[in-house]
Amino acid sequence: MVYGHACWIGQEPDLASNQLRWALPAAGEASCQCTDMKLGGVNLFQPRRPLHVQHFDAPLGLHAVKKALNCTAKEVCVAEGPLGMGDRRIHNDHITASSQSNLFNHAPWKARLTTDGTFSVWCNNPRTDPAPWIQVDFARDLYVTGLVIQGRSLYNQYVMSYELALSMDGEIWQPLTNADGTARRFTGNEDSVNVAATEFEVIQRTRFLRILSTECHSRCCMRFEVMGCDRTELNP
Repeated sequence: MVYGHACWIGQEPDLASNQLRWALPAAGEASCQCTDMKLGGVNLFQPRRPLHVQHFDAPLGLHAVKKALNCTAKEVCVAEGPLGMGDRRIHNDHITASSQSNLFNHAPWKARLTTDGTFSVWCNNPRTDPAPWIQVDFARDLYVTGLVIQGRSLYNQYVMSYELALSMDGEIWQPLTNADGTARRFTGNEDSVNVAATEFEVIQRTRFLRILSTECHSRCCMRFEVMGCDRTELNP
């Protein structure tokens, strides 16, 4: 079932096995447009005329769902570009983090890719923050297609790998996952000077984006820009 760009997969009785199983509707244009996968509830209603569904013993991630539906069209951005970290369309108070190493030079809003990266760069406080993250509120729903990150050049401090989570309200977060449902780990920087760019396989619709550092060199320090757009279209 599809609501907007979110696909919901729920449980229902499987007549063949007489057990509750995860049900995926038959392929259709609407189902192939989903950019997010959510878990629904249990449906005990038995229709007089059976619906064409596929049953699975475990909930599927977005990639697995689109593969099962044989989706061929790809959602692409219209007028893709930076979403506002560098040019300050994203305000300082919309950039927050789990910690910062001091109140000014390493504040979350210093994570803009256009800062000098010597002293002005976001860095976590390693003494109190073993699982650092930084997040941005775009102040509207939009589509993200990738991420560009860079470290703190003078002190050779940077993020080597990270995970990502999305949210529409800043309260409930959904990690980007692999096909098996495990959190996907992205490759970050190999040094503190060069940028590392990641392009997502599937466009993601969100309002909030959180970057969770999983491995850092010396200290978790980061500058970044998010790529994306406000509108998408299907490209067959």
